[in-house]
Amino acid sequence: MVTVGLAEHGTKTEMTFEQSGFGSAAVRDGNSEGWRECFAKLDAHLAHEEER
Repeated sequence: MVTVGLAEHGTKTEMTFEQSGFGSAAVRDGNSEGWRECFAKLDAHLAHEEER
């Protein structure tokens, strides 16, 4: 299960992210690289949107 929270902080938005339901720490840790890539892409997209 993935839970995403968004909270307004003035002109910025804070995102919290939690993923649960893993069968083991190894399975959990195996997801970290994929999530890092997803967040890097989100960051790049948002930076591009700010330039517009």
